Amino acid sequence: MLHGAVKLAYAFLLAIAASVSFVVLWDRDGEIVLGANASVFVPEEDHEVAPMQVVQRVEEFASRERVAVARLVLDFREPFSAQHLYLATPSPHSAEAAWLTQGYPAFSGQMTTSVHPISEAASLDARGYYYVFGSAAAGERLLAELGELGLRGSMSRPLSPRELINDLRSTPIPEIVLAAILAAVAFIGVGVLLGARGYAVQRLHGRSYLRILGGDLRGLAGFWAGAAVIEAVMVLAFLAWYNGWAWISLYAVVAGILAAGCTAVAVAAHALALTLALGRRLPAALKGELPTKTAALGAYLIRVPVLLISLSLLATVVTAGEDISDRYDHERLYQRAGTATYIYLKGISGEAASADMAARVGGWLREADRDGQVLLAARAGMQDQDGNGSPDHEVMFVNDTFLDHQAVVDPRGGRYQGVSGSDPGTIRVIIPESLAGRARAIADDAVKQVTVGHPEQARAAGLTWHATLARKGQSVFGYGSAPGLRGINDQDNSMIDDPVLVVLPNGSIAMPVENYMAYATQGQLIFRNPDDVRAGIDKHGLHTYVAGIQPIREVFAQEKRALAGYLSLNLIAFWFAVCALVVTAVGICMIYVRKNSQLIFVRHISGWRFTATHRVLLAAESALAATLAGWVPFRVGQENMYLDALTVRGIPLPYPRTELTIGDIASGIALAALTAGVMLLVLHRFHRQIAREGASSA
Repeated sequence: MLHGAVKLAYAFLLAIAASVSFVVLWDRDGEIVLGANASVFVPEEDHEVAPMQVVQRVEEFASRERVAVARLVLDFREPFSAQHLYLATPSPHSAEAAWLTQGYPAFSGQMTTSVHPISEAASLDARGYYYVFGSAAAGERLLAELGELGLRGSMSRPLSPRELINDLRSTPIPEIVLAAILAAVAFIGVGVLLGARGYAVQRLHGRSYLRILGGDLRGLAGFWAGAAVIEAVMVLAFLAWYNGWAWISLYAVVAGILAAGCTAVAVAAHALALTLALGRRLPAALKGELPTKTAALGAYLIRVPVLLISLSLLATVVTAGEDISDRYDHERLYQRAGTATYIYLKGISGEAASADMAARVGGWLREADRDGQVLLAARAGMQDQDGNGSPDHEVMFVNDTFLDHQAVVDPRGGRYQGVSGSDPGTIRVIIPESLAGRARAIADDAVKQVTVGHPEQARAAGLTWHATLARKGQSVFGYGSAPGLRGINDQDNSMIDDPVLVVLPNGSIAMPVENYMAYATQGQLIFRNPDDVRAGIDKHGLHTYVAGIQPIREVFAQEKRALAGYLSLNLIAFWFAVCALVVTAVGICMIYVRKNSQLIFVRHISGWRFTATHRVLLAAESALAATLAGWVPFRVGQENMYLDALTVRGIPLPYPRTELTIGDIASGIALAALTAGVMLLVLHRFHRQIAREGASSA
């Protein structure tokens, strides 16, 4: 008879398939238009194309190919939470045509989607995303048809397995699936090994390996089908409440593929565990003896990867938790920023088109800077005298308006102010007291970064600079600007400690228009008032280039919500990993006591201490725990040694040195303690059972 742990593992994997499918579609619903067979991205045009001409061609294409085509446009005021679909359908009775009256069937609701006839896009720039519903091959034909009009782009299949795997790599979903599968494999292995005596009896009756495995799978089939039906009913009830069964067919396909994959892994693990259980000679197997060396090796082959996954997940959880805490602490700064607004620019391909965009958009941004409408808060790594980036200080390129809104004081306590009407060719470099000895070299290097790639412009402008000092220990609010200097995209970088401030006069001629546009693209050029953005777009005719605007406090709130979801997913993955750790601990202890039950009993009645009785197993687990506790410091030290070697050779550092935080050390120690503690508890329970019942019943 099958052990309950085996049945539980199969049902558990079905639940994982259902849950992960929901998370996958929830994640994709915020990134793409669900249900599309193809996505055509058009960033470039050979010549100016009339939007009305494109609309007519798309309508003809949809009717001829019997597919629906949706033109995606992000909302101007809320580009991260609202979008518009301009729809061309093959007939008024198609499934997609119903969206025009009934609305788009959003899976998650994290994006508000408005649906319009494609004729309403006749005044919009033709470049952007087009989604094709009905045929992936039609996507290639649409791309070719748009190419005839002078539009250039590429086609992808957003829901193909390759695209999905690629897109989901940056999420915790792969870790959730891997941790859950390892936990299930451990459950199955333990369950099958616990039934070793029963399998030996079947062998005694002449049943072969394949007949025994087939009998197990037949016994599981009814249970599996029942569990699948129960879970399907629960999922349908939940989805009916959550989104009215939106995209239920797509969900069913994803869940079916995942369930089939997970079940295949479970069957393979079942077959392998059964091979181990039948590996003993029949007399030994009838006594319940196990192939201890092979079984223990298999258990540790699961346990060690699970430990490393758990350590990675725990470190991520700690980092994300600290980040959320920091964001709550900094929330008041974003509220105080009021209507300060990011702008989002459209991507443009082609040298001529990019140059035209830089001239028009960059020129407008410089004019807005000259009028005091924008805050410049651009961050970069500081270079030391050997050309190596310093992890302790950052450079911030700011304007006079920034200084008017941020309190930065000199060593005597006097506040630096923006200088109205200052010489546009003069740059102030404000350096922390702690770097006073290198002030000149730092200032010279920082000023060179202002016109990087445009040195002739600096010479023509007669660029000059002077350096002053700032009191050490000051923190500056960076308005959320963070170009990923540390390689951590989800880390709060609101405050910058002791930065080197390169203060450019408003509208400085020292900074090329390309830099203005680049800073705006990176969220480092912030408008104080959204009305100024709209007025500038209308005045200069920039609707083609500006995709949208959003207050920085709204972006901050959305990032905080996204981080909370990210933390939740990692906590789920960590919980699965802990389950796998517990199960492998049970399996290892079970294998150990099955082999050594008589020796354990003899040592117990002879008065041996618990630690002495189990010294071999405890020594192995102690070594594993010590390795786990020291793994992160070891990896950080190894990485910093590599960076030190680069410094000795005079090679600029590709990234700053990694700092070992208390959280990193604590997470390793905590996981090592958890691992050792679980093993001790399980081993102590088996030890008491042997002591109570005697070696014969152990």
